[in-house]
Amino acid sequence: MQNAKKLITFCLAASLVLPGASLSTAYADGENTDTSSVSSGNSVTGDTYSSPDSSASAPVVQYTGGSGYSVTTSVYATKPVITLTGDPQINLTAGQAYVEAGATVQDNTYSDLKAANVTYTLNNVTVSSVDTSKPGTYIAHYNVTNPAGQSADEVQRTIMVKSANTYADLSQLGINWAYGLAYHDGYLYVAQRQSALLRVSVTTGEITTIVSSNKSFMGVALDSHGNLYYTIDSDPRIYKLDSSYLSSLPMTESELTNRSTVYYTHPNFTYIYGLGIDANDNVYYSDYNNKAIIKIQAGTKQTVTVITNFTTSLRAFTFDADGNFYTGGADYRIYRVSAQNLGNLPLSSSALVNITPNTYYGAYGLVFLPDGQAYLGTAGLIQKVSFQAAKPVITLKGQSTIKVEADGVYTDPGVTVTDPTSSSLIPKVTYTFQGSTVSGVNTSVPGTYIVHYNVMNSSGTAAVEVTRTVIVSPAPTNLQEVSVYRPFGLAYYNSNVYYADYGLGIYQISGTTFKKKQIVADRDIIALTFNSSGDLLYSKTGNAHVYKVAASDLQGNLPLSAQQLAERSEVYYTVDSNIGITGMTFDSQGRLYLSLQYSSELNSRIVRFNDNMTTAPQLVAEYPVALYGIAFSSYGNLYVNAGNFHTYKIGAPQLRKLPVGINSFQDMGTNNKGFGLVILPDNSGYLSHIEPNAPLTRASFTDQMEAVPVDSVTLDTQTLNLKKRGTVQTLTATVLPADASNPAVLWTTSDPSVATVKDGVVTPLNKGTAIITVTTIDGSYSSSATVTVKDTARGSSNNTSESINLSTSTSSTGTSASPVNAVTATRTTQSDGKKIDTINLSSSGLEQAVARLASGDTTARLAVPDAQNEVASTNITLPVTATQSLKRTGTDLEIQTNTVSVTIPVSVLNNLNSDLHFSLTPVKDSTLLQPIRNAAASLTPNQTGTVIGTPVTIESNLQGQLVQLTLPVSSKLLPQNAEAQTAWLQQLRIFSKYADGSSELIQPKVVKDVNGNVGLQFAGSQLSTVAVVDTQSTTSN
Repeated sequence: MQNAKKLITFCLAASLVLPGASLSTAYADGENTDTSSVSSGNSVTGDTYSSPDSSASAPVVQYTGGSGYSVTTSVYATKPVITLTGDPQINLTAGQAYVEAGATVQDNTYSDLKAANVTYTLNNVTVSSVDTSKPGTYIAHYNVTNPAGQSADEVQRTIMVKSANTYADLSQLGINWAYGLAYHDGYLYVAQRQSALLRVSVTTGEITTIVSSNKSFMGVALDSHGNLYYTIDSDPRIYKLDSSYLSSLPMTESELTNRSTVYYTHPNFTYIYGLGIDANDNVYYSDYNNKAIIKIQAGTKQTVTVITNFTTSLRAFTFDADGNFYTGGADYRIYRVSAQNLGNLPLSSSALVNITPNTYYGAYGLVFLPDGQAYLGTAGLIQKVSFQAAKPVITLKGQSTIKVEADGVYTDPGVTVTDPTSSSLIPKVTYTFQGSTVSGVNTSVPGTYIVHYNVMNSSGTAAVEVTRTVIVSPAPTNLQEVSVYRPFGLAYYNSNVYYADYGLGIYQISGTTFKKKQIVADRDIIALTFNSSGDLLYSKTGNAHVYKVAASDLQGNLPLSAQQLAERSEVYYTVDSNIGITGMTFDSQGRLYLSLQYSSELNSRIVRFNDNMTTAPQLVAEYPVALYGIAFSSYGNLYVNAGNFHTYKIGAPQLRKLPVGINSFQDMGTNNKGFGLVILPDNSGYLSHIEPNAPLTRASFTDQMEAVPVDSVTLDTQTLNLKKRGTVQTLTATVLPADASNPAVLWTTSDPSVATVKDGVVTPLNKGTAIITVTTIDGSYSSSATVTVKDTARGSSNNTSESINLSTSTSSTGTSASPVNAVTATRTTQSDGKKIDTINLSSSGLEQAVARLASGDTTARLAVPDAQNEVASTNITLPVTATQSLKRTGTDLEIQTNTVSVTIPVSVLNNLNSDLHFSLTPVKDSTLLQPIRNAAASLTPNQTGTVIGTPVTIESNLQGQLVQLTLPVSSKLLPQNAEAQTAWLQQLRIFSKYADGSSELIQPKVVKDVNGNVGLQFAGSQLSTVAVVDTQSTTSN
């Protein structure tokens, strides 16, 4: 594994723009964006696309029909689910009976768990039951825990009990200087500055004096036991009067003094104007000079700063039934702090929200009655006020439009309700379908449903209705109709298609019904595949691991939660942290392929593991853009999505020889931000797209079997010695690969007067030498054997042979050095006068040639001497074993003859797996020359071009590999004027005729050595008959 890791570290690279990671999260989900109702109209604003909530602890509201609903956890949880029976909000009049409707419990594991426990609170204080004789807001709390210790999300019901009596209009009682106001148990308490403490019945309006005094009473408040607290101007103390003393009123000033105790003293200031007590008997008072609010904790009397250095001094304090705090400022505005914010002290200034569009002059006292009516105490009379701007606001959770497949499960993300006077309002939910009221969303009936959310607070103020559109799609009939959210990776296994939803997990799509089933509930999965055993492999963005989940762990209750997936996953392979794993697939041999991207480089890699991940992966291909999903077809073709724009195919034949070059990537068309892909058994392809809610699309192509080209053809022998008119012998040609689509070959002889060949059967005719060549039908590969036919007569042959040493060139200048004795050519002069050179290169000879290289030169050059230009053919054999010195030193090999120079790059030699054969035959016979001249002329303008110099036929078993050829241009043909010479050379072309009969003109490069010798240089992969052509000549040369 260490070797594998090193290869990936140093060899594999890519540029990854992916979700969530060090490699980037270009596609990372945004947070949920709420859609809120506004008071100015019946509309929904701010709606944006957002991911479904995947938090394991976040509840969602699931409406089950009628006005009932249930709060359930997301798909990741396995805890019990509580469903209310009846409405979530009930409004009663005092004295009206409350009947507990209860709630049901569903637990997939503990089916006998049926009932939820219910407790009650009144104004956030625990009570034993709903006592409708006492007005207020009751909350019924439903909870349950299963035997495994898993607790359901709490469900609540709000019971609002309003007084049966009509409250008196307190603003008509003529009470002035009401600097402090407080409500408790049916009475309004008033701190009347420089006058008295009063108690007023809120139903009759009867005023009872608690005490008359010329003291400047500033604040008044009562705790849950009815004890009265008050403050006096310019006095640093908060006084407490026990509730027992309020049973006999009025009392004298001295009685008040004697009966009161000092509850708290502040040593540093004397202006305690605001005073209030919450439902838990915590006392709040104002630090007027420091624009602060201080909280005195019940029991301990320790102080906590609520806020300091606010924008204005604060004085009037009160709480509503839901524990929200209100205060009047010296700027004549009313501010609200939510009960939730009060639990996180100290507060910032933004926590105090101005809830009044108007100003209220001299607001010293503030109180809410149980019916929600608010009153202000001022230097004048008590004022009756209404905070018109404080209507409830409904905010959608999740999307305003949700698509659900037929027979699927509709789970409403729910809404939030905010209200200045209540934090426990629960919306009423109704449904319409095609304009008619229905009980809920029925996913068995396709169409468009509207979900209506409404709510009213205790003051009778209604929120603006908010709606959600639910579209139930017809049952899908193909993959493209399946509703998907954000699919990335795709895979096929056991007749089903699987996709990795980046925000939700892994889904299975049935290949017959096209219904979806979630098998994994987790985020950030971008690639997946299955091995032949059904084990799941997957990767996540920003994670350097390939994970494996056994097939047996994918059974049972599904989907697996994120925690269950983590527990059942094992690390299958690990790359470096700066590498992203964006695609994976198995081939038919069970070998894993990965597409990998480096964060620091532009190129991407596809790699293959050949032996169960124990050694370094093999590079399959490299591409200069990001690569994503990869998939094999049943024909063994590999498909890949690149750069979010194109899908490419690497044919099965190309994968036989790795790595695959970029030219082997066949563009199958654009894919519009495609990521994953899968090829089905029917050879159709499907793509996923990174755009949210983009459906799977069928590829424009259909997979087809690729023709398997020939890799090589070899003969069983390279030499045959036969007797004139003697026994025939058969050459056996081996074509690889064995499953090549077209293994047919063509047999030719260089001299049919010496020997003929048909289907490999060589028939000797006359004394001499012939080259028998076998060529694949596409002309890409060939192999040759030298056939020597001798006289049958006794005695010596008329053929003569001599040994000629080849010379080297110390550099590309062409300067010859002394001959290399170890590299020789056997020059045979046949009875007809033809001279044939046979060169068998050896390791020692090439070692000498490499040793003679000039400093900095990288080409070993061997020149075949032919001063009289009399050699009819040069046959060269380069054994694989003789190339070691060239490979070791990175040296190219060049063979120079009078008619052509052939340069074989060391990169070609490195891939050589069989002996290399070349036959270089100058075309001098006029009967062979004329067809070449005619064919060359036909390709030139006006068909007037002429062949100059001597054409040469090059035959070799090295087909399909680039070699460099240089044809000489005689100095006798060069114009003397330099400018004219340059112009003339530019009109020269190389005529090339191939074994399949096709031909073309090639633009060569003009080269010169230091002696001024001119040549035309070009590269070719299909060796053929070549000649220099003057394309604009009108005279035969």
